[in-house]
Amino acid sequence: MKFEIQTVKNIESVSARDIHSELESKKDFSSWIKMRIEKYGFVENQDFIKLTQKVELSSTGQNAIEYYVSTDMGKMLGMVENTEKGREVRQYFIDAEKNNHQIPQTLPDALRAYAIEVEKNETLIESIKIKNDLIIASNEANIKEGEISIREFVKTNDAINIGGNKFFEWMRNNNIIFKDDRKPKQPYVDNGWLTWKFSKEEINGQKRRELKVTSRGQLSLAKKFMKFRYENLELLQNALK
Repeated sequence: MKFEIQTVKNIESVSARDIHSELESKKDFSSWIKMRIEKYGFVENQDFIKLTQKVELSSTGQNAIEYYVSTDMGKMLGMVENTEKGREVRQYFIDAEKNNHQIPQTLPDALRAYAIEVEKNETLIESIKIKNDLIIASNEANIKEGEISIREFVKTNDAINIGGNKFFEWMRNNNIIFKDDRKPKQPYVDNGWLTWKFSKEEINGQKRRELKVTSRGQLSLAKKFMKFRYENLELLQNALK
C-alpha cells in the first residue's frame, strides 16, 4: 500500500479516490466521500480540497470532481470504516507521519525541512493549532453512532478535559446553548450537531426535553473545544479552578 502525498493548496494531501479504492468500499466514490464529509463534519479547505478535473468522463462531457484529503482526514477515513482494510489505511498514515518527523541527517535536508515548516506555519496556522489534538478528539472511534447525552460525550471523549457542568457552562459562554436552560441554539440544530427532543422519562407526569449530541456533533464540538483550549488557555485554567 502506498499513497502519493502531495501539496494541494498548501495542504499535504492524498487522493480520496485512492483511499476509497484501497478500502474496497462497495459504495460508489461520490456517495461515499460526500457521506463521510457530512457525517463527520470535515471542513473544506481545511480537511479536504475539492477540485474539478478538466477531463471528460464520458460522451456526456461531464467533468470529474476530485477530493484531496489531509493526512489527518485520511487516518479518520480509515478508522471509521471499521474494517481490516480501514485499519491498514489508518496505520499507513500513522507510519507516514512518524517517518516525516525523522531528524534530517544533512544540512540541505534540514534547511529544506525548515523551509517547509515555515511555509506550513504561515499558511495553515489554524489547522496546526488543532492538528495533533484532532486525533485525540476522535479518540479511536469514541464518536458514537446515533445521539448521546452531553454527559456521556464528555465522559467518553478524551479531548474534553473538564466535567459535564463545566462543559455546559462552556457551551453557554460560546452561544451554543441558551443561558437560562440547556436548549440548543437553532444553528447547532440546523447543522446537525445537537438535538432537542422529548425524552422517554417523565417528571411529575410531564415529558421533558433532553439535549443530545449527534455523531457529527461529537467530532465538531471536540474540534471547537480544542480550538478554544489553544486560544484561551488562561480562561480555561480559571474555569477549572
